[in-house]
Amino acid sequence: MSSEAKNQTYHTYYSSTKKTCKITCNYTDVSYIFTPAGRIEIARSDAFQQFKWNYKKGVYAGKGGYGSADNSF
Repeated sequence: MSSEAKNQTYHTYYSSTKKTCKITCNYTDVSYIFTPAGRIEIARSDAFQQFKWNYKKGVYAGKGGYGSADNSF
């Protein structure tokens, strides 16, 4: 069995007042099983990862899972 990320889209949001940026990635998580006949797709789900960064805290507020990234800041 294997997993692959397809159709990745990245977004960066920047707040000049908070001097913070937020980075998000939406992608399609595709799972495969290998058989003697070849690779068979068994699952396909929308997934995301996101985190915030600033000078004082470094990387924080990271999260990920199935669905879409939160595009609010």
